[in-house]
Amino acid sequence: MARNVKSQKRSSNSPRSKATPPRRPQKAPPAGAKKPAPKAGAKKPAPKAGKKAAAPRKAAVATGEGSSPPVDPAIIERIRARWPAPTDVQRTAYRSQFSDDYCQDLGTKTRAELVRREALGWIVSLDTALRSPSGNTIRYTGARLRWLMEQVDALDTEIQAQRAEQGTTKTIKQTAAQAEQTARAVLDDLEDVLRDVAGERPADKREYDNALTALQAPEDVVERLTSLAKLGARWLALTDPVFKALVEEHKLTHELVERAGQMALALGEARTGARGTRLEPRDAPTVNRAEGRVLAEMKVALRAVESARRTDKTIRALVPGRGTRAAIVGRAKPVRTPPEKTPPEKKPANAKKAKAAAADQAAQDQAAQDKAAQDKAAQDKAVQDKASAETPAAKKAK
Repeated sequence: MARNVKSQKRSSNSPRSKATPPRRPQKAPPAGAKKPAPKAGAKKPAPKAGKKAAAPRKAAVATGEGSSPPVDPAIIERIRARWPAPTDVQRTAYRSQFSDDYCQDLGTKTRAELVRREALGWIVSLDTALRSPSGNTIRYTGARLRWLMEQVDALDTEIQAQRAEQGTTKTIKQTAAQAEQTARAVLDDLEDVLRDVAGERPADKREYDNALTALQAPEDVVERLTSLAKLGARWLALTDPVFKALVEEHKLTHELVERAGQMALALGEARTGARGTRLEPRDAPTVNRAEGRVLAEMKVALRAVESARRTDKTIRALVPGRGTRAAIVGRAKPVRTPPEKTPPEKKPANAKKAKAAAADQAAQDQAAQDKAAQDKAAQDKAVQDKASAETPAAKKAK
């Protein structure tokens, strides 16, 4: 019996006994059967740990922030055909409201491409607002809208011209850099050949060293190439058989000398064309002027729409984005109240001087006390001496 009890304990502790029993296969529901409806008040199971619940979707709200999306040119052309063009008198009147200096200064606060893109978005919004039932309350005409479109066209023309000019300038710079790189390679080759031909022969080495001009700026490469090409041509013309053997040995050829002269001319021309040209990272003054004209007209449209929205909030607001906010709205400076100023404590200008002055005063006071004590002691001694000097008869008379 004891053995049977022990065997039962062992079997209960064995891993096989702890294994979960196999699940019974569930019967498939009959065809056409419906799932039972959830009970009333039943709660949905909570999401498992580690998984985040999906956030509810929010309705899209137009904020006007960021860069404006590109506008289809076909839409702009339909708007252009919808409104009458301004007359010459109207164009003169609109232009007279803002001077070129004002527009150029305004254009320096923004970037032209961002202004152009945002202005196109405003044109679409203004067209929608003017054609709405509340369009008559907006003090902005279709002719002024067409004038704004003309200014955007002028800005686009200036932007394209600036891009073309920058592309030309960049090409000139690249051509000069490539010419300099090629010329330096030919120069290094020619220097090596002439140095090897001269070797340590005093006269030839001196002549080679004299041909090595200073080399700092790119223009110096032209001068050194020209000088070494002349030296190479002179050495090629020599008839000394020994020197000719050195020339042939180190492969000083007419082709190398001619190539050096050609690269000197090419680099000189490239540097002349690139001199004085530079890539301008900012907008050109003409672009700023056209850019500022668009910004000034956007200000006019913004004031007209804001005035109409005081009585009719159904009119869509014009919100300046990041590309135009600095020029149209400006940057309001926060108002700061200055803190109350407390009078500073008076401190000596120099602590060392103050300490020395106090020590001097204490020494003077001590000296005065010592002198007073000495004077008193002298007086007491004088009285004693006088008393001791009196005669006995005088003492009796007293």
